[in-house]
Amino acid sequence: MARYLVAAPSNTLDSQTRLRFAYGNGMPSEIWKTFKRRYNIGLINEFYASTEGNVNIFNNTGMAAGACGIVPIGCGWIYPIGIFKYDMDTGELIRNERTGLCVPASPNEPGELLGLIKQNDPTRRFDGYTDGAATRSKVVSNVCKPGDTYFRSGDLLRQDWFGFLYFCDRVGETFRWKGENVSTSEVARALLECVGIDHVKATGSTNVVDRQVYFSEAVVYGVEVAGHPGRAGMAATVLRCTNDDDDSEFMWQDPLWHSLQLELPRYAQPLFIRVVKEIEKTETQKYKKKKLQDESFLNCGTDDIYLRDDSVKTFVLMNDTIKNEVLVGKRRV
Repeated sequence: MARYLVAAPSNTLDSQTRLRFAYGNGMPSEIWKTFKRRYNIGLINEFYASTEGNVNIFNNTGMAAGACGIVPIGCGWIYPIGIFKYDMDTGELIRNERTGLCVPASPNEPGELLGLIKQNDPTRRFDGYTDGAATRSKVVSNVCKPGDTYFRSGDLLRQDWFGFLYFCDRVGETFRWKGENVSTSEVARALLECVGIDHVKATGSTNVVDRQVYFSEAVVYGVEVAGHPGRAGMAATVLRCTNDDDDSEFMWQDPLWHSLQLELPRYAQPLFIRVVKEIEKTETQKYKKKKLQDESFLNCGTDDIYLRDDSVKTFVLMNDTIKNEVLVGKRRV
């Protein structure tokens, strides 16, 4: 909801709302900052939790925009959860070759969030599912010491030096390109956080620059490109709402290219941008990513597809000529 409010055209009443605080989860840092500033919200609290899991965390400080929890480093004995290194290729936790135990992630390094299981402790127990195989897939042994058992959250998080935890991605929501792992949620976040100057409005004796995000929605996935191993990044996006006399929606290509140079390494920057009126969702409001992935950049109907062209430092509208150059390898990707 906050993302839609931030993407909406600005209004003089925005800062006059009576909201004192917001509480929820899944709010990226840039949306957090813009939402808080624009609607004059005093406090934002973020949490991370699952119904069956034992790794529930909460950031009630209002600090560290985007953080979904805080566990001071070195206090794992109080709340026994941890982030451990995860192999994107094998889908397994990385273990120390000598001890066979899992390897803790370094500060700010993404890893899988695990929680110690103690069946005699109501706060640490894990009862599992009706499906025995599903239950076993969520339990891992010999994590910190021989014989212990931990709950696998299936989520990649990172923890900064101050102990704040940030959600990175779901396990499996990654693809490889140029020999590197790409997180779909990190790329989507960079797209949604790209802002530009919408217009300058006079307020008294000063001019106020009104910055607006370009996209209200973005879903990222990997697509195959003939002649190249792995999958190239592609994003289906919905341009933010604009006024009828506002042509800024057509001017996102240059600012986005420059923004991505600062936010993402080159291998993670999406190669293709698909602009749609609406991103199709399931009945539970999840994006139909598989359908978009199958359509790739070749079967998008009348939707505009843009290619990241580093030679001219922008995203260019793809025509049949450019598409053929990509397919036969004449255009560098």
